[in-house]
Amino acid sequence: MYKSIIGIICIFFILNGCSSKKPKVIVLGMDGITFDIAEQWIEEGKLPNFKRIIDEGTSGRLISTIPFVSPAAWTSAVTGVNPGKHSIFSFVRGVTFEKGEGISHLNLSTDRKAKAIWQIIGESEKRSILINIPQTSPPEEINGVMFSGEPHADSDHPQGISENLTYPPGVKNRFPNYRVDPSGVEYDASEPKKFLSDRFDIARRREKVLFELMQREEWNLTWVVFTITDIIQHYYWKYMDSTHVLFDKEEAKEYGDAILRVYQMMDKTIGKTLKVMDENTTLIIMSDHGFGPIIRAVNTENFLREYLPNSIRKWIIAYDYVSPVFKVNTPPSGGRKQYDKVRLSLYKALKELKDPENNRKVNKDVFLSEEIYNGPWLSAGPDVVAYVDTVYRYIGYKADPNKGVLMQLDVNGFNAYHERDGVVIMFGKNIKKGAKLNLPSIMDVTPTILYLFGEELPLDLDGKIIKDGLEKEFLKNNPPVYGGYSVSYPTNRDAEGKLKSLGYL
Repeated sequence: MYKSIIGIICIFFILNGCSSKKPKVIVLGMDGITFDIAEQWIEEGKLPNFKRIIDEGTSGRLISTIPFVSPAAWTSAVTGVNPGKHSIFSFVRGVTFEKGEGISHLNLSTDRKAKAIWQIIGESEKRSILINIPQTSPPEEINGVMFSGEPHADSDHPQGISENLTYPPGVKNRFPNYRVDPSGVEYDASEPKKFLSDRFDIARRREKVLFELMQREEWNLTWVVFTITDIIQHYYWKYMDSTHVLFDKEEAKEYGDAILRVYQMMDKTIGKTLKVMDENTTLIIMSDHGFGPIIRAVNTENFLREYLPNSIRKWIIAYDYVSPVFKVNTPPSGGRKQYDKVRLSLYKALKELKDPENNRKVNKDVFLSEEIYNGPWLSAGPDVVAYVDTVYRYIGYKADPNKGVLMQLDVNGFNAYHERDGVVIMFGKNIKKGAKLNLPSIMDVTPTILYLFGEELPLDLDGKIIKDGLEKEFLKNNPPVYGGYSVSYPTNRDAEGKLKSLGYL
């Protein structure tokens, strides 16, 4: 009798598809990796694991947010919505132009206004391992384990390094050798050998924690972000690129392969991951943006002073210190008319900005915020956003008439910067083999993972399931289910106050 009951139960589970293991997803985030340089190394056999998962999986360029900066992009990746819905537009919200000073507010995890994927799947008891995802500090209570990502700040340390790094709090004691990235906009790379060695050390320790947690913990989703790829490309591109304005033949002999070595480290991480994956696991490799060389930097304060009269300029602040994003802070008494006048003047000035050395337009395009964002938190973001030509970058230096609007690059500073197209590669269960994706958005990552888990997709997601990367039979047998919402909304009082200040009420 007992055996018969067990047999009936087993048949029931088999017929209902419950005999197989539950699906798992691993996301290896590699900040800033780009096919622009990886493709050649793959063809040359220098990245064998990248080649394998591309040949046996599906891949393509991944369209980032505008501007293509990590806080907005990674938050869009983990929420599936645009910055107008999740409220993280850049690193900070409004700064003065004193370099390294005047930061009014670092964007933290508490500023995110949409549910992240680990919150959504946690509601159905799925567990997550999260390591170093930007804008996850301070760490939040999750169903799983979290090592928070930069900036490592909290209410007690608004501008500095917080010791509150993990959830549960005691997890960090199990990994006393774990290191976070140093705080700051830019780092001291004046000693390139020491700097490179230190970044490799941080990345190796991060990788060690990744594999130990996957082995020790129960999990459904593992998501890690390696930042070494971004940092080393910022500083070492000039050693690799013989056409770069700062290229030095002698220095290139020692550091010309630095970026390749970083990509090869990531290739080995992929190889290690493939060894621990089972047949029910999907692997996603992704970056939040691409990368490329820059030739000059825009002094944001000098730009405002040279291109706009004081009557207009005094109502404009930089929304961030490394991006061409601006906030118009006209007084409520000026109403909508004054706001529109200031915003349009700034818009035109950004459109007209040219490099005097070559008459090249600095910005490919300029947008009013409502042209690229939508959602209840639109007013929390910048009012004007420039789509910068990738050979330039903006940075908020103190005004200096001797430097001009377009400045020469600092020999020890950034010599490469972000480009729009990141990378996405999917490999494993239910993934097409050898397929090329048609420019998915970074917002498509979370909906795709939710779909692979069989989860209900919130109705307010902006991203879509990356269907051209999934097997047709899987799509046919598993129609997506939609329901619920993930975005929080401001109170009526907040919304009414903003409308009144702009002259709508």
